[in-house]
Amino acid sequence: MSAYMPYKIHDIPSDIETFAAALVDCSAPLDGPADLRALAASVAAAKQNYQACRYSQVPAALPPLLRRLRTACTMLTGDQQLRAYALSDEGHHVAASILLKHEDKGLAWLAADRSVQAAHASGNP
Repeated sequence: MSAYMPYKIHDIPSDIETFAAALVDCSAPLDGPADLRALAASVAAAKQNYQACRYSQVPAALPPLLRRLRTACTMLTGDQQLRAYALSDEGHHVAASILLKHEDKGLAWLAADRSVQAAHASGNP
């Protein structure tokens, strides 16, 4: 008997409304400095959890991460802003992937579009 456990859609918590709110949020950015090192670690953790099929750990972390990335992209300048856009590209890519697993194609397309926009803004599409 195989130890392989197939992934099931219902294994992902239903945080779709939280995802939607984070993806369409146009409010003023949060106050405070953006810590690129912490953002990079959070994006890397989200990617690693997704790639390791730990799908239940990713959805709760992504919406606040996407908001922090948006704030960094808005508040930083120069090379730091370019790095923030590159991280935003990666974070939105993970979000799109999770949303596809959850069969929410509309939000997945939106997240993918945000990923492409961030990639272009980073100067390294």
